[in-house]
Amino acid sequence: MRTKQWSFFSLIILSCLLFCVPELMPGKTPFLRDLANEIIAKRTFWSESNGFALWDIYSFFGHPFAANPQSEAFYPGNLLFLIAPPIRSLGFYIFIHFLIFISFSYLSFCELNFEPETSLAMSLALGLSGFFASLKLLIVLLSTVSWIPVELFFILRSMRKNWLKNSLLAGLAFAVQIFAGEIEMAGLGWLIILAVVFIHKPGKNNLCKGFSAILLAGIFAILISAPQWLLSYELLGLSNRAGGYSQLDAEKWSFVPVRLREFFLASYIIKPQGSVVWGLGFFQGFHYLLSSYPGLCAVLLALFSFQLKNSRVWFWVLFSLLGIAMAMGQYTPVYGLLHQYIPGFSWFRIPEKFIIIPGFGIIMLAGMGLNKIYQSRTSRSFAGIVFCGAGLLVALLLIFLPLQVEELGNRYPDIQRYFLYRSLLRSSACGCFLLGLIFLKPWLRFSWLKPVPAMILFIDLFLAHRFLNPTIDSSAYLSPRAVADLNSIARKEPYPVRIISNPLPLSQTRLGPLTDPEGLFTLVRDGLVPFWGMYYHLADVRAMSSFSLLDQILYLGMLEKRASSWLLLARSGVEYFYKAGFFKIPHSSPRASIYYQSVDGLEREQILKIWSEPNFPNDMVALVEKGGDEDALLKHRGLPVPREPARVKAYQNHLVEIEAEAKRDGVLVLLDSYYPGWKAFIDGKEVKIYRANGFFRAVKIPAGRHLVKFSYCPGIFRLGLIISSAGLLFWIFLLGFALRKNRVKR
Repeated sequence: MRTKQWSFFSLIILSCLLFCVPELMPGKTPFLRDLANEIIAKRTFWSESNGFALWDIYSFFGHPFAANPQSEAFYPGNLLFLIAPPIRSLGFYIFIHFLIFISFSYLSFCELNFEPETSLAMSLALGLSGFFASLKLLIVLLSTVSWIPVELFFILRSMRKNWLKNSLLAGLAFAVQIFAGEIEMAGLGWLIILAVVFIHKPGKNNLCKGFSAILLAGIFAILISAPQWLLSYELLGLSNRAGGYSQLDAEKWSFVPVRLREFFLASYIIKPQGSVVWGLGFFQGFHYLLSSYPGLCAVLLALFSFQLKNSRVWFWVLFSLLGIAMAMGQYTPVYGLLHQYIPGFSWFRIPEKFIIIPGFGIIMLAGMGLNKIYQSRTSRSFAGIVFCGAGLLVALLLIFLPLQVEELGNRYPDIQRYFLYRSLLRSSACGCFLLGLIFLKPWLRFSWLKPVPAMILFIDLFLAHRFLNPTIDSSAYLSPRAVADLNSIARKEPYPVRIISNPLPLSQTRLGPLTDPEGLFTLVRDGLVPFWGMYYHLADVRAMSSFSLLDQILYLGMLEKRASSWLLLARSGVEYFYKAGFFKIPHSSPRASIYYQSVDGLEREQILKIWSEPNFPNDMVALVEKGGDEDALLKHRGLPVPREPARVKAYQNHLVEIEAEAKRDGVLVLLDSYYPGWKAFIDGKEVKIYRANGFFRAVKIPAGRHLVKFSYCPGIFRLGLIISSAGLLFWIFLLGFALRKNRVKR
């Protein structure tokens, strides 16, 4: 048995390598969708920060980086990016997560008493299915979902032996999953684990062990991951998710009913190679998940599970149907009801994520069907020969009539129809071979042929999804000429150039049936949206992620509504407007200035209204928000005195040092985001930070020469570290106790 398992693990490693070959090739890197637009940029910033980045200096006027869970600031898997730049190491990151997911899926299915060959087939089918293959382009989801089978394995193992040890290991996996950043997917994974424990491990004793293991694992996960969820909770109330998503926004990425045929029909995806016909192979169009195809062979195997006639089969059928109903979002009432009546549900979005449930359910049914086939001792030779012959005939047809798109020119409907026929033939060939093997049952005589169904499943899904995540030459990530020219200009200031990019129309940034993916990549890169500025070390006021500060939304809204938007940009210290080139914004304010006059104690709405007026003397007066001790600040009195620039001595993610020489008492305004967690020190003495001009940080500064420091290390983060350290120490103590106890028993 041990030899067989090692041989199966070798097959799993080989399968993952074959599937990830494009991303692993030297000089190549993935680029589509979130990979280039956000993931590469943010992971590069994280690695350049030596693996510790609480604050992001390149988005808006500064943005909490680690507080956004999708930044994965504390995720251990990111250590790979410290070894090699993300454009080189991202392919290995994808490969490692596929390997984790498929390997532990295999171990979990073995724990559920599926035969080793069945477990191999199930794990390959689950790992290369459309849902998980699509996560190659959604790295945060990939990081999160990869740990679901790890958690499942240790929970199932805890029900069989070494309850404490395996519960603790499950807790560590839960914590790592929280650090991975996609809490919606983590929650769906926990739901799947509960379902498996409930339906496949019946009995009072088993259920008690399983649910108590999940409870203990959850407690340690909360303790160990405290720095992440505490920072995220603080950001939540100040972000675009503060009040949750409206039902209309939450349901934007619903699973369209026509896509139900994707459960039986794979997209026909060719290598892009600069061709505009790449998208014609996506018969159902482009959606959040580029594929939801579970494999025709897996669906056929699932049908054989109905021979068992037990409650588990019907449970997974109903569970899968519920997942489909949830994924369809606006097309069924189920998602809307939960959105309206379940507290906290409105914080989540993208119903399509629920496709993980039917994806897992189909594999469970396929596994039960394949187990039933292996246990059956009867064969039907004639039917088997017919199906194998049909599969061979179709395969030969596809081989000797190779793809020749060029001959069809620009007859795009004919090309799409051509792709459709080839997809049907390809899936049919795999399905016929599988049915032929099922009826012939060659493993009744030769047991070494039992893994062949797993290989057919692999071939079906490999051919369907191998080009789902195309690659591009790494040189494509080199900066455009305009960016290179700007960066070549010597700067005395330690802070990055602050720009505002020009938003591209959504129609230009979305994949379509006749889109050249490489051309789209170039367009978005050259437009510096949304996080390309960060990648090129430019601070872009417009850079915005799914967790964005309400202040940023407010500011960008003001720019759109005001005819004086150029004035607002200049007053905010924005130096350049970018649109296929950089255009200098005149009279841009210094990053730090000393004001000798201020209007204090105003409400924020008043400040924004006054500050955005064209005639407001921004170079004379600072507007300070009401803070409870306005008498300590200056009053707007005396003759107008222009502000004076202060020298920014050091500018880092978590620390800003300013040398200021004030002629008299004044207010130092730093044009960086006002956000909780920042502290200010003047000559080593802590002082209060005020919000000035609606968005920025300010401190009262006495006359004379001073060193002013702004540092970001929030108290809530330090509290999280204490909780996490204590939880981890207690975890280590209990694990040591469990290991010693097991050693004594032996």
